Amino acid sequence: MRFSIKLLLYLAVMYISTWQNVHAQTINTPVGKLPHPAGPFVVGTKVFYMKDPKRTDTLQHSKWDVIVQAWYPCSARTKGIKMDYAPDKRLVDYFLKNHYYDIDSTILKSFYTLKTNSYKNAAILNQGKFPVLFFSPGFGTTRIFYTSICEALASNGIIVLEIDHLYEGATILPNGKAIDNSMYPDTTNASLSMQCVRDIQFVIDEVERPLSAIGKLFYKNADFNNIGASGHSYGGNLAIEMPIKDKRVKYSINLDGGDFSNIAGMKLTAPTLIVRERPNYTDDELRKKGRDPVKWKADSTKSLLVYFDALNTSEKTSYLVKVNQTGHFSFSDALYLMPSMLTHFLGTYLTPGRNLQLVSNLMLTFIQSATSKEKLNNFGHHFAQDKELTFYKVH
Repeated sequence: MRFSIKLLLYLAVMYISTWQNVHAQTINTPVGKLPHPAGPFVVGTKVFYMKDPKRTDTLQHSKWDVIVQAWYPCSARTKGIKMDYAPDKRLVDYFLKNHYYDIDSTILKSFYTLKTNSYKNAAILNQGKFPVLFFSPGFGTTRIFYTSICEALASNGIIVLEIDHLYEGATILPNGKAIDNSMYPDTTNASLSMQCVRDIQFVIDEVERPLSAIGKLFYKNADFNNIGASGHSYGGNLAIEMPIKDKRVKYSINLDGGDFSNIAGMKLTAPTLIVRERPNYTDDELRKKGRDPVKWKADSTKSLLVYFDALNTSEKTSYLVKVNQTGHFSFSDALYLMPSMLTHFLGTYLTPGRNLQLVSNLMLTFIQSATSKEKLNNFGHHFAQDKELTFYKVH
C-alpha cells in the first residue's frame, strides 16, 4: 500500500491543555437534559438569517438562504435569558408531523420548552482572538441536534458557526416554511456539496466584513488564521472538502463521515482528523441484526481502507481515531436527549458524559495542534491513557 501508517495504541487520562479540557462534571447529566458546558467560559449564542445575493433558490424563488447559529465565549458577568433548544418552535412541529427518525413524540414535545446553557444574543468576550470552527450537520438532521458539542467547544474558547445547509437537512426558513433534504431537485452529491461549500465561503466572507450583521459580532475577535471546518456524517465529508476549495480553511474534522465521493480525485491539502464510531456488539446481537459476526468484523477492517485511501492523499500529517463503544449518533445530542437513536441498533455504549468528554477533547486538541507542525505530530500523545481510543497516524 502507498500510505505510511504508524499505529499508535494509547490507553487514557485526559490531557490538560491550555484550552481547558471537558471535565468530568458532564458525566452524570440525566437523560432529557443537556450537559452543562465544562470549559472556563460562559457561552453565548445567536441565530443569523442571511441571504447570499450571488445565488438563487429556484424552489423558493428568492436569493439563497443561509442560516447560521453561532456559539461563542462570553464574559463571566454575562446575564440574560437562555436560548431555547429549538429557537423556532415550528421545527418541532415539523418533527412531530413527520415522525422524525421515529423518535418518541414525548421526547420531541419536550423540545418546545427545553433550554440550552447559552445566553441568547450575548456579547462575545472581548479578550483576544478565538479560533473559528464551522460545523455542518449530518444529512437529514438539523443543527440543534449538535448543541452539546457546540457548547462544549465554545466554553473552551472556540467560535463555532453551525450552518443549516438548505436541502441537506431539516430547517425552517424565516417565512415559516420547512425545508428538508427530500426537496432538492438535483440529488447528485457534487451539486449539493457545491452549495454547502458556498454556504461556508459566504459566511467567511460575511465575518470578514466588519459591518455585516455577523461581522459586527465576530470580526474583532475572530482569528482568521485559525479557521477550521468540521461536521458529522455527510457534514464531516463536507468539512474535509473545505480546505481543498478554500485556502482560508486550515484544517478539517470529520465525525463519522462516509465514502468521500465528494472529494473523488482530489488531494487533501490540510491536516485532517477523522473520528470514527466503533460499536461494541456481542455475536448474538450481530445475529439479531442479521449479520454474520465473522464477516462483520472482516468488513469493519476493510472499511478502514476507504479512510486510509483518503488520508493518504493528504499533504499534511493526519489522524484517524476510533472511539470504542460508540455508534453513528454518538456524535450528537442523541446521547442525552434521544437515546433510542443509539439503542435501536443494539450494542453497548459509553456513558453520555464520557462520550462527549472524549469527542470534545479530540476536537479541541486538534484545533490547538493543527496549525503547528510540532504539535500536530504529537497530537496523539495527549491521549496516552484513554483506553477507549485507537489512533492511526497517517503521513
